[in-house]
Amino acid sequence: MITSSDRTAWLDIDALNGYGPETITVTQVDQNAVYRYFIHNYTNRDAVNDSRLSQSRATVRVYINNRFHASYQINAGKIGTKWHVFDIVNGGIKLNNRFE
Repeated sequence: MITSSDRTAWLDIDALNGYGPETITVTQVDQNAVYRYFIHNYTNRDAVNDSRLSQSRATVRVYINNRFHASYQINAGKIGTKWHVFDIVNGGIKLNNRFE
Protein backbone atom coordinates (compact mmCIF):
# COMPACT_ATOMS: atom_id res chain seq x y z
CA MET A 1 0.00 0.00 0.00
CA ILE A 2 1.26 3.48 -0.87
CA THR A 3 0.93 5.87 2.08
CA SER A 4 1.80 9.55 2.57
CA SER A 5 4.73 10.31 4.84
CA ASP A 6 2.39 11.65 7.55
CA ARG A 7 0.04 8.64 7.19
CA THR A 8 -3.04 10.82 6.54
CA ALA A 9 -3.57 9.60 2.95
CA TRP A 10 -3.15 6.29 1.15
CA LEU A 11 -3.97 4.42 -2.04
CA ASP A 12 -6.68 1.90 -1.13
CA ILE A 13 -6.84 0.10 -4.47
CA ASP A 14 -4.18 0.17 -7.19
CA ALA A 15 -5.90 -1.31 -10.26
CA LEU A 16 -2.93 -2.54 -12.27
CA ASN A 17 -5.10 -3.92 -15.08
CA GLY A 18 -6.00 -0.38 -16.18
CA TYR A 19 -9.75 -0.69 -15.67
CA GLY A 20 -10.14 0.55 -12.11
CA PRO A 21 -11.56 1.76 -10.02
CA GLU A 22 -8.62 2.97 -7.98
CA THR A 23 -9.38 4.66 -4.70
CA ILE A 24 -7.51 6.84 -2.27
CA THR A 25 -8.44 7.88 1.24
CA VAL A 26 -7.45 11.16 2.88
CA THR A 27 -8.22 11.37 6.60
CA GLN A 28 -6.90 14.85 7.34
CA VAL A 29 -6.39 17.93 5.15
CA ASP A 30 -4.01 20.68 6.20
CA GLN A 31 -5.91 23.91 5.50
CA ASN A 32 -2.62 25.67 4.62
CA ALA A 33 -1.36 23.03 2.20
CA VAL A 34 -1.97 22.49 -1.52
CA TYR A 35 -2.68 18.94 -2.70
CA ARG A 36 -2.51 18.05 -6.39
CA TYR A 37 -4.45 15.11 -7.82
CA PHE A 38 -3.16 13.47 -11.02
CA ILE A 39 -4.05 10.45 -13.14
CA HIS A 40 -0.90 9.03 -14.76
CA ASN A 41 -0.72 6.62 -17.70
CA TYR A 42 2.34 4.97 -16.23
CA THR A 43 2.46 2.19 -18.83
CA ASN A 44 3.02 4.69 -21.65
CA ARG A 45 4.90 7.29 -19.57
CA ASP A 46 7.66 7.72 -22.18
CA ALA A 47 5.25 8.31 -25.10
CA VAL A 48 5.36 12.13 -25.17
CA ASN A 49 2.73 12.57 -27.91
CA ASP A 50 0.41 9.86 -26.65
CA SER A 51 -3.37 10.36 -26.48
CA ARG A 52 -4.37 6.97 -25.00
CA LEU A 53 -5.00 8.43 -21.54
CA SER A 54 -7.52 10.93 -22.93
CA GLN A 55 -9.24 8.11 -24.85
CA SER A 56 -9.64 6.05 -21.66
CA ARG A 57 -12.95 7.60 -20.58
CA ALA A 58 -11.52 7.87 -17.05
CA THR A 59 -13.74 9.31 -14.35
CA VAL A 60 -12.73 10.67 -10.94
CA ARG A 61 -15.37 10.68 -8.22
CA VAL A 62 -14.76 12.62 -5.02
CA TYR A 63 -16.41 11.71 -1.73
CA ILE A 64 -16.15 13.86 1.38
CA ASN A 65 -17.08 12.26 4.71
CA ASN A 66 -18.44 9.24 2.81
CA ARG A 67 -20.79 11.43 0.74
CA PHE A 68 -20.56 12.01 -2.99
CA HIS A 69 -19.18 15.49 -3.75
CA ALA A 70 -18.15 15.72 -7.43
CA SER A 71 -17.37 13.76 -10.58
CA TYR A 72 -14.78 14.67 -13.24
CA GLN A 73 -14.68 13.05 -16.70
CA ILE A 74 -11.51 13.06 -18.79
CA ASN A 75 -11.62 15.01 -22.09
CA ALA A 76 -10.97 12.99 -25.26
CA GLY A 77 -8.42 14.11 -27.86
CA LYS A 78 -5.80 15.45 -25.46
CA ILE A 79 -2.07 14.69 -25.65
CA GLY A 80 -0.11 13.67 -22.58
CA THR A 81 0.40 10.88 -20.08
CA LYS A 82 -0.66 12.85 -16.97
CA TRP A 83 -4.06 14.36 -16.29
CA HIS A 84 -3.89 17.01 -13.55
CA VAL A 85 -7.48 16.68 -12.40
CA PHE A 86 -7.77 19.05 -9.45
CA ASP A 87 -6.04 20.67 -6.50
CA ILE A 88 -7.20 20.91 -2.92
CA VAL A 89 -6.48 24.48 -1.78
CA ASN A 90 -7.50 25.81 1.65
CA GLY A 91 -9.61 22.69 2.09
CA GLY A 92 -11.62 23.27 -1.12
CA ILE A 93 -11.42 21.60 -4.52
CA LYS A 94 -10.22 23.68 -7.48
CA LEU A 95 -10.63 22.04 -10.91
CA ASN A 96 -7.43 22.06 -12.98
CA ASN A 97 -8.23 19.67 -15.89
CA ARG A 98 -4.89 19.94 -17.73
CA PHE A 99 -2.71 17.42 -19.53
CA GLU A 100 1.05 17.09 -19.31
